[in-house]
Amino acid sequence: MPYSKHCPDAGRRRGPSCASRSQRHATPVRSAFLPIARALLVVVSLFSFLTCPSAHPAVNPIRTADSRPALLLAASLVDPAWLGSDRLAQAARAPGFAALARKAALGSASEETGTHLPEPGHEAWLQKAFGLPAGAPISACSALADGAAQARWRLDPVNLHIGRDHLVLTDPARLDLGSEDARSLAASVDELFRDEGLTLIADHPLRWYLQETDPARGLRLQTRSMLAALGRSIDAWQPSGDDARRWRRIVNEVQMSWYGHPVNDRRESLGLRPINSVWIEGPCPDAIGAQTPAPMPSHPLSHPSATSTEQATAAGRVATRRSAGASADGADHDPQTSDFSPACIEPSMALTIDDRLFEAHCSGDPQRWLQAWQSLDQAFFAPMARGQSPWQHGAALILAGDGLWREMVIGVRPRWRFWQHGPRPEALLAGAAAR
Repeated sequence: MPYSKHCPDAGRRRGPSCASRSQRHATPVRSAFLPIARALLVVVSLFSFLTCPSAHPAVNPIRTADSRPALLLAASLVDPAWLGSDRLAQAARAPGFAALARKAALGSASEETGTHLPEPGHEAWLQKAFGLPAGAPISACSALADGAAQARWRLDPVNLHIGRDHLVLTDPARLDLGSEDARSLAASVDELFRDEGLTLIADHPLRWYLQETDPARGLRLQTRSMLAALGRSIDAWQPSGDDARRWRRIVNEVQMSWYGHPVNDRRESLGLRPINSVWIEGPCPDAIGAQTPAPMPSHPLSHPSATSTEQATAAGRVATRRSAGASADGADHDPQTSDFSPACIEPSMALTIDDRLFEAHCSGDPQRWLQAWQSLDQAFFAPMARGQSPWQHGAALILAGDGLWREMVIGVRPRWRFWQHGPRPEALLAGAAAR
């Protein structure tokens, strides 16, 4: 027979005395626990709201040009199928980047465009960061930096070479075109452009411009980024618009003028690629109205005292970074990265741009990309993670690929939020389709 020390009749039907005694013991416990449980739920809900990236973006309100410098890496988001899972894992395990990921919070990111011909993500980020209007390519801003404020179009002398079944655009930064040869090539087509109501400005070997002298005959084109077409078939990246056919005719005449040109004969004898075409981008900011809208004050790189012209000029300096070093002999490069262009630093925007990953990606060499990533780990990621100068007040790392970009913000998570973890390094590096 069941026995209970507190209720001798526990084996039989419980009487009113035992039931009332249990209720008297339980009621005070429940009464004391429920307020505590409600308070805990409120606290957890509040912390979840405060720490939710979508509800409380960490980038725009906190980072400024003065206190939180930024590092932009083109082609840092790559297709794992192109890079290879082993190399992707190696890149994610790089000591500096792994430490950075643990301390970082995800900031802004690009939206899915859904296009099969995406523009370079780093150019889209720069366009937004400098407050340029939608119709102003970042590369065309170089006209202001080069003193060609009246130019409407940027025109680059380029090399097209034959791929398997199409023409491929060579990286102009590697063409090694000197000033004298550039002037000779420009002079041979100057009259051709004049007949079209255009004036050719060729003061820099690799950055030419077109000024429209006859407004009634101005070019009506929508152009595509040259950087997007590097190493690819150019067919899908040709200009469109009402004057697309007219522009193709002009380009054909340029190509015929340069075929057998003494400059190209000499280049081919030296084992250099000939200059056999041009690439147009624009319109330039001043043509859109050098009065391009100033950047939004809330954007992390917006400087409240900068005018729209100053912003566009700063964007122009950034746009000249790769062709500015095209004729360098490499003596000023870091010994470990002498095969890559030096980093570009734009002090007015606290911005550093490093193109070594982009150059490796354009060359189609995954191993070179990994080597470039490892050199970045030592040069930038490790100092960022340790908070060394100039990153001692925090930093922003912008990873970009084909048609996308995402920001990692370092130094925005308070130490008391110990339960927060940064994004997985492998997930951060997964990007767009390969070239």
